[in-house]
Amino acid sequence: MRPILFENAWVSLMIFWRYVWRLWFFMALTGTGLSFSFYAATHGRGLSQAGDLHMLYWEALMLMLAISVYSILIWHSQSLYKPLHAKRATITMWLERKGQVVPSRWRRMWICWWAFNWRYALISLPLFWIVAALSKGQSLGLPMDAAISLWSGWLAMWWWLFHPLGKSHFMLQRSSEERA
Repeated sequence: MRPILFENAWVSLMIFWRYVWRLWFFMALTGTGLSFSFYAATHGRGLSQAGDLHMLYWEALMLMLAISVYSILIWHSQSLYKPLHAKRATITMWLERKGQVVPSRWRRMWICWWAFNWRYALISLPLFWIVAALSKGQSLGLPMDAAISLWSGWLAMWWWLFHPLGKSHFMLQRSSEERA
């Protein structure tokens, strides 16, 4: 039982890593670009503190929208569905809904995006709320937010892959690789 649990955790971590590094890389580039552009647009205008906060609000909103769109496009790409190679085995993946393989990339994209994100929200939001309550509203910074986000994402991926709910299932098939 223990080796299967470890292997399941490893497979879910590898699939989650395929998703998260692309998302965080895009987030860093987009956030940096937006910060510089908003700084250039407001620098020297003498905005009040309320004006600065208003600009930060719009910057954060644009960043969240860009990240959401990119997250959806990551699920549309083929990069997440390529076979995994681990421990002399190849793991192929596909999505089934009601026992049938989902042939459309667009339908698969929406199903996968929703299946992963509702689980992620269910796990991460209570953790963020608990941390916020214990820290009395003070931010514990990027390392704590990143740790909660990474742990919640990996757990959401594991939950989706190995304990599916509903009509859609992410199927995994393991085949051993022959050495020549």
